[in-house]
Amino acid sequence: MPWATAPTATCAWCRGPSVDLFRLVLVVLVTTGVVVAVLLFEKRRAEGIRRDTRRMAEGRDEDDSRDG
Repeated sequence: MPWATAPTATCAWCRGPSVDLFRLVLVVLVTTGVVVAVLLFEKRRAEGIRRDTRRMAEGRDEDDSRDG
């Protein structure tokens, strides 16, 4: 059977305003979640750098921190 017609593509933006609003809200929520995750990770990283820098300034070695 030869292919008479190619499958038609559907327009993602032609489905109505409720789907557009849903996608917009979804994008905003996902973006916010990613930003919060990055900020939390960077906060922990910055605290670790601050702690290590303070230890280096006090003359303590990294091995000393593992003891207690």
